[in-house]
Amino acid sequence: MTSEVAILNRHGVALAADSAVTVQIVKGNNDNNQKIYNSANKLFALSKKAPIGIMISNQADFGYVPWETVIKEFRESLAGKTYDFFNSYVSSFKKFIATSALFDASEDHDMDSLVSMTISRIFGKISEKEKELFSIHNPVTETQIRACIRNCANSLKSVAIQRLSSSVFSKSDISKLRKGKSKLLNERYITLFQKRPISKAVKDSILDSACVFALLPGQPRTTIALAGFGDKEVFPSVVELQTTTRFNGKMDLVETANVITPSAPALVKAFAQNAEVAAFLNGISNPLRNLIYETIDKTITNELPERIKQNISKKFKKFSEKEIKKLDSIYKNFGKNAYTEFVSLINTHIQNENVTNIMNTVSSLPLNQMAEMAEALVNLESFKKQVSFQAETVGGPVDVAVISKGDGLVWVKRKHYFQPNLNYQYFANKYPVGSNL
Repeated sequence: MTSEVAILNRHGVALAADSAVTVQIVKGNNDNNQKIYNSANKLFALSKKAPIGIMISNQADFGYVPWETVIKEFRESLAGKTYDFFNSYVSSFKKFIATSALFDASEDHDMDSLVSMTISRIFGKISEKEKELFSIHNPVTETQIRACIRNCANSLKSVAIQRLSSSVFSKSDISKLRKGKSKLLNERYITLFQKRPISKAVKDSILDSACVFALLPGQPRTTIALAGFGDKEVFPSVVELQTTTRFNGKMDLVETANVITPSAPALVKAFAQNAEVAAFLNGISNPLRNLIYETIDKTITNELPERIKQNISKKFKKFSEKEIKKLDSIYKNFGKNAYTEFVSLINTHIQNENVTNIMNTVSSLPLNQMAEMAEALVNLESFKKQVSFQAETVGGPVDVAVISKGDGLVWVKRKHYFQPNLNYQYFANKYPVGSNL
C-alpha cells in the first residue's frame, strides 16, 4: 500500500510519497502471503521542462508494465513540449496510456489474466448459490439447479449492464473482447462449468458478464495524482485519476480535480492510506466519528423512543394503542431531528475549529515548510503502522518534491538505488550541458 500527500497553495505544490510496496505471493489456495519492500518509486517529474509532478498508488503496474516505465515513456514523448493549461497535460497523459502502441502486448497479456480471473469469480459466486440451494433442499432436482444458475447469471448480467452503461466501453467492445478471447473463455468455461446443466443463453450471459467485469472490475486498479501549472496559469492544480483497464484504445477513468483560487487558497489532499492525515485535519479519526454518529443515531432515533413507548404502555394504561403509536412517531421524529442537529453541530465545529484554521495557515506557508508538512503527514501514517499491530504497508524513505511556477519541480528528498557520487555519467547523460530539456 501507500501513503501520499499533496499540499497546494498560491506559491506552489508540495508532494510526498513513501516507499513501501506490498507484493502478494499466491501459493496454492493461500492468498495471504505477502512481502513488503521499502524501495518503490512513486513520485516522478512528468516533464523534464514543465512544472508538473505525478504520483501513483495501489497497483504499481500498468498491465504488466511498471508505471515508472509508462511515466518515463510519456516524458520522452513530450520532448520538451509545454502546454498553456494544466488540463492539457492531463488529457495528453490520458490519451497516451489509452492508445500508445508501446503497451499493446502488455494489454493482451493483462486481458488474458483478467478474463480468466473474472470467469473464475463468477464460478465461485454460482457455486455459493448452489451450496445455499443444497442446504435448503434435499434432494435437489436438476430443474432447481438450472433455475439457481440462471438466476445467479441473470443477476450478474444486470450488474454488468449497469456498470457498462456508465463507462467509456460499449457493447461492441465487449463483443470484440469476447471474440478475441473466445478460445480462453471457452477453455475456462469447460473447465469450470462442464458438469453443470446450463443452456446456451445462460452460458452467453456468463461469458458476457466475465468480459464486462474484466474491463470494469468495480474498483480502481491504480490511483494517479498529477499536480502543477500550465504556462498561462499562476495558481496550481491537482487531478486524481482512478484507472481501471485499457482495451481497444479506451480506458475507463474517474477524474477529480482541485484548483487553487483566491477563494480556495489552500488544499491538503491525501491519497491511498489517509486515516492519520484525516485525523490530523479533522481533530478526530473518521472511524471514531462514524462510531459516535451511528451510536447516537441508534440511541435517540430507535432505542430511546422504543423504551419510552414501553414505559407508557406499562404505567399509563389509559392510553390506547393508537395514541401510543402516535407518541412513538412523535418521539422518533424528535430523535431524527435531534440527530441531524447533532451531526451538523459536530461537522461545523470540525470545519471551523480544525480544518479552516489549518487551511488558513497552509495558504501562507512557504514552499520549504509545505515540503516539511507533506513529509510529516506521510511519516505520521508510517509511524502509526509501526506502533500498531498492522502490517507496515507505509514506510521506507519519503520522497519529497516541490513545484513552483518559476523553478519547476525541485527535489527536496529523493532516494536513489545507487550512490550519486559514483555515477556522475548518469546525471551527465540525463541532463546534458546546454540541453533545452
